[in-house]
Amino acid sequence: SSSVASGSLSDSGASCDKNREREFVAARTRLEWHVRRRLARQLPGAEELLLRRLVNDLGTIAEEDALEGRADVNRCLERRGDKLAWWLSESEEVAEAVLAGAMGAREALWSAEEYNMASTQNWRAVQHLHQVLRRGGGGGGDADDDGGDLAAQQHRYGEAMRQVAERRWHRAGIRWCREQYLRFLLEGGATRLEAKRARARHFRLHGCRMDADMARPLQAQVASGIGGVGSGRRLRLLDIGSSGCLFDDFPEVEVTALDLCPTHPKTYRSDFLELEVGPSGSPPLVVGSGPVDAAAVEAEGGGGGGRPPGCGA
Repeated sequence: SSSVASGSLSDSGASCDKNREREFVAARTRLEWHVRRRLARQLPGAEELLLRRLVNDLGTIAEEDALEGRADVNRCLERRGDKLAWWLSESEEVAEAVLAGAMGAREALWSAEEYNMASTQNWRAVQHLHQVLRRGGGGGGDADDDGGDLAAQQHRYGEAMRQVAERRWHRAGIRWCREQYLRFLLEGGATRLEAKRARARHFRLHGCRMDADMARPLQAQVASGIGGVGSGRRLRLLDIGSSGCLFDDFPEVEVTALDLCPTHPKTYRSDFLELEVGPSGSPPLVVGSGPVDAAAVEAEGGGGGGRPPGCGA
């Protein structure tokens, strides 16, 4: 009877192992389908054969990860698939190369690692220079408090900011800012807000609502002062911390861009915390020998995107 019981336990264990194997294979199949769908969304027009090859490559990489003890193979496949899909959405260049068959999953993931390392280095360069400035360094000396080459650190900062400005999420943020000021200043938002405030003041003073005949001239007056679409008036924008003069391409604004380490010829080198603001209408004051060194701007934003008087060519 003991041998029968032992045989029953052995059969039960083998049955459990087979069930676990079937569940693992089913989970792997569902996961591969999910990863393939995610990649297809980031690679419009990709052939099924290319998508399957990418998933197979990811599976091989996931097995290598699992052997290194990072996680079970399905979890590694999910992580790798998510990372590749994110990178394809972030880098148009990589997505085009993968779609053309010039880059595989492994090469694309390597480029994603390089991107992440560059991002970390950029963040460290920016943070370090900010720390130096907070400690009072950078006041014209050649070295910071740690003995580092300040000029080299400023160069790394400028290069880091240039690379950050090229990121898709950063460009999307600039576009969002533009949409907001267009909507508010040129498409009637400010006019409606001022009219609303005027109606509230009228109600507080007179205890009754402002009628339409009184509101219309007020709105026209506000609109004429702000301008609007088709008015031909350009907005004057003071852009602080804009190493690359990021709003310069937009025709509706005259930009005065300031940064500690400019990488664009129209950006003035200036520490905003030490900037002097003069009366409205006064010309920008430019000091130093460089063509982009600025010490002061007028109250409404300076001389637009051009060079201030007295700047060299």
